[in-house]
Amino acid sequence: MVKTPKNTPRQIPLAIQVSDHSLLDNFYVGSNAELMAYLSAFDVQDEPSTLLWGEPGVGVSFLLQAMANAHHAPYIPLSHIKDIGPEMLQGMESMPLVCIDDLDLVRGNLVWQEALFHFFNASRQLGHAILFGSHVAPGGLDLELDDLLSRLTWGHCFQVIGLTDDEKEEALIQRANQKGLELDNVVAQYLLTHYPRDLQRQFQLLDQLDHASLAMKRRLTIPFIKSFLGK
Repeated sequence: MVKTPKNTPRQIPLAIQVSDHSLLDNFYVGSNAELMAYLSAFDVQDEPSTLLWGEPGVGVSFLLQAMANAHHAPYIPLSHIKDIGPEMLQGMESMPLVCIDDLDLVRGNLVWQEALFHFFNASRQLGHAILFGSHVAPGGLDLELDDLLSRLTWGHCFQVIGLTDDEKEEALIQRANQKGLELDNVVAQYLLTHYPRDLQRQFQLLDQLDHASLAMKRRLTIPFIKSFLGK
């Protein structure tokens, strides 16, 4: 058994797989043109911290994962806070970019807030960047550690704006076209009406239908969808 030297920072591995489909090019821009231009030109040496926030389902987590893919950066969802401890941040300040999601979930957890505060300072000292994601606006974070709150105001802050119903329909058709699938407006409307309207879940559903249609050699029609999904 090999022992880890006491002075060697220890990282706890996360069982978080960032999908290969999580790419900036796969995000339907909608009303987020300024944000997408910023992320596309993102330079870790110029931006010590950036905060993206928006309601669940608008794409905050998707964008953080896309940035993790683009920059070969670790993606840390704090929704797993019960399974991981803040010691996992040790040594990660050496990474040029770290993407930390679900920032709102550390409210009431002073141990994690202090760890993020020290991690922020260590990363900034090295000239590295942190991309934060939150499902509430910065003013609603209500973190107990004022020093951490003040650090979060140092960088850029963007609201991720959700898509309209028409934009969701267009995004679904666009994703289908990228897969080589024929998806008309009627079928797209059916999917959005009868299944979860969260676009990322719609995309996952489209992946399932893609595999099924190929295996069964069937077109994406409402009767096929009903027979395959039983709804």
